[in-house]
Formats: sequence, C-alpha cells, structure tokens
Amino acid sequence: MNVEENRLQTFNEWPSDAVVNPQRIAKAGFFSTGQGLEVECFSCHVRLSEWNYGDQVMNRHIALSPTCPFVINPSTSGNFPILSPPNVPSSSTRNPYVEEEVRLASFANWPAASIVTPKD
Repeated sequence: MNVEENRLQTFNEWPSDAVVNPQRIAKAGFFSTGQGLEVECFSCHVRLSEWNYGDQVMNRHIALSPTCPFVINPSTSGNFPILSPPNVPSSSTRNPYVEEEVRLASFANWPAASIVTPKD
C-alpha cells in the first residue's frame, strides 16, 4: 500500500458525501480498511475512523503518529506518490474551447435550438 494510486483504489465504497475526500486521505498515506470510514497508514499502521468537517488529514496523521516514517519524510518512507502534470498548459497545447465564442461557434448547425439554445 505504499503506492498512492493503490491506496486511492481502496476507496471504491467510500461515501460520496463523506466530509473528507479519498484523494486527500490517500495522499496523507492512508488506505481504506473497508470498515466504515476507517483508514490505516501504510507505514505506521495507525488507524482513523472518526472524521469531522474540515479535518486536515495530514495534521491528524502527525498528531496521532509523529514518529511515522511517512510523517517524518514521505519521500524516504517508501511512498510512491501520484505524479501529476503541471496545471498550467503551454500556449501551444491550450484547449481552444476554453473561450466561450469558440464553443458557441461549434454549434453553427445545431438542430435543436427550439429545445436548448447553444448559449444555454
């Protein structure tokens, strides 16, 4: 469970209305045990099962297990994080449909304007 993507996949049954989302929990080193809202750290095996709105998962991890190798240094704990591309696209790869007028122009032959207009 030291691979963040594998941890994230354990949240298939996680309630969509839970106060903490699975991405934040997996990023903080936890995987779902499948027992209600209980999660466990892959490194120190500390478990959490009670969540409150606004919980900062990593802060809870630090408070419960300050000597956890993942808490001390995630990069040397054996953790394999999800690597994401940068959020800012280069101008050459920018999506032209970001601009509203380009999106509207794509509806030039829209056959159902009486049902829903391109502007809608």
